[in-house]
Amino acid sequence: MASTRQQINFEHWANMQSFAAIKAAQLPVPEALAILAHSVAISNFWAARAEATKEDGELWPTLSKTYLESGLLRLKDRWLKLAGKTALDTEIRYLNREGVESSNRFDKILQEVLLHGGASQRPDSVHTALKGLRSAKIDGLHTRPPAPGILKPATAHNKAKADAEPQKPKVSVPE
Repeated sequence: MASTRQQINFEHWANMQSFAAIKAAQLPVPEALAILAHSVAISNFWAARAEATKEDGELWPTLSKTYLESGLLRLKDRWLKLAGKTALDTEIRYLNREGVESSNRFDKILQEVLLHGGASQRPDSVHTALKGLRSAKIDGLHTRPPAPGILKPATAHNKAKADAEPQKPKVSVPE
């Protein structure tokens, strides 16, 4: 099994491959850019919880290509730093978006971030959004379904919300 550091580096590589495919597209691809921006936002969201800092930003942000590229580089460094100072079995406590106290182990949070990100789900989504403008470097990556029960809901109400299928908003992305 790959080390935590290797997994984070691979996630960064997959993110950069998706970003390269978006940049190489001859036509604007706002949906593909939005999918990648969402993955980065989710990763930053969980990193803030692991750092016990304020969770800022939207989960479906509108980001420029320039901002997204620099954000991807900062994200890799952020997770490598977290992984270097946080034991995998550390219990991370936080208030969820409904204000309910919740907790998850660091390894489960990291697993959720990696399952949500580029190495597992995004290439097919980005490829679909690119409508045939594919990057050969990421064609070999396969989609894995998210593992059930990775992050435990704090209450029955949260479980019901987590079980409901999220609605992806329409997003416009500036160039």
